[in-house]
Amino acid sequence: MVHLQKDEGFKTKLTSLSSLSSKSDSPSLEKLLADDFSFGSEAPHDYESDFTTPDALDAPKVDTLETFSKEVLSKLEEDNIPPIPNNFQLYFERLLEEKPEAFKKSILHVLDLENNSDDERRIDFEKRIKDSFKNMKNILQHVAVLYKNLTLLQNIIQKRLGDAQKAENSIVFQNILNLFLQEVSKLNAITQKQTLQLKEFYQDSAKIVNSIDSETIFDSQFGVYNRRHLLSQIDKEAKIMDQFGHSSTVLLARLPDSKIRKIPSEKALLLVTRTISRLILKTSRRSDIIAHYGGGTFALILKHSDLLSSKKACDRLVDLIQSTNIFIGETEVNLGVVIGIAKILPDRSAEETLNLALNAMEAANLAQIPYAVCREDEEN
Repeated sequence: MVHLQKDEGFKTKLTSLSSLSSKSDSPSLEKLLADDFSFGSEAPHDYESDFTTPDALDAPKVDTLETFSKEVLSKLEEDNIPPIPNNFQLYFERLLEEKPEAFKKSILHVLDLENNSDDERRIDFEKRIKDSFKNMKNILQHVAVLYKNLTLLQNIIQKRLGDAQKAENSIVFQNILNLFLQEVSKLNAITQKQTLQLKEFYQDSAKIVNSIDSETIFDSQFGVYNRRHLLSQIDKEAKIMDQFGHSSTVLLARLPDSKIRKIPSEKALLLVTRTISRLILKTSRRSDIIAHYGGGTFALILKHSDLLSSKKACDRLVDLIQSTNIFIGETEVNLGVVIGIAKILPDRSAEETLNLALNAMEAANLAQIPYAVCREDEEN
């Protein structure tokens, strides 16, 4: 640290500065101060560096997902780029490359949890579909060859029977029969080989079709996701919530028993259930996941929704469905819905969450009220 040295006349000089400064021939303030400050053997010091600035008091900036997202938005604004999802994603990925490796890995981990890998799943799906079609093509080709051989066999039989009828003695007939048996034996060997190949191609195709069916995520009957996808999405959302601490919920909804009893047939019930699924899709948010839980019961995953916002979503859904009427034959049916609500929690399995929502839905059905929250979540 540099020490400032002052002589005894320093105070006197300071008090006389004002009077001296008014004289044109008086020494300057800088000179007087320079005469009375000695730096010893040290070089002149920049005293501004000895003072702590407000910026220096601040802790080093630490990148978080929130601050990084703000940085991305600022960059979009700076470049005059519309902050639509695609542009945000492009800038997000571009700016992420400039961040420290540890921060980059943490963000990529989050993205892996959020990412549905739709493109990869679709590519794999299409590959297996193509393989299935290839096998089907082979099957059809072998069936065509088999048909030709069977036709040839029929022609051979007809020809040899004609020859046998013309035979004048048993020796000639025996020769014809032996020749016939030899030709049939050769053709039978070829046909057996082709039949085995046909069986193998069919089994390969069946395996592919079963594999595809075991990984489907769509319920084509109701136009929503299936139960398999529902379970995987609840588990995924629970993992994300464990990291970020936000709230998400699951709703289970179906037609009340009081309405089901008024529907005359299974076919009519299917029509009503499809109508319910379309209405749920109509009132849901883009980020909501709608799936068929089974038996005409539908599930909604409401991301970033607490119990209060979930109840508001139930109110919207109930109002929409109850205001909808459909005709079954000449009978007009007023629709309705019962809903069960349960929280998604990191320490709950997907099955447990759905069971809690199912219990709440059945409780609402028995009480003849539009919706209910599962007892465990309502008490907490």
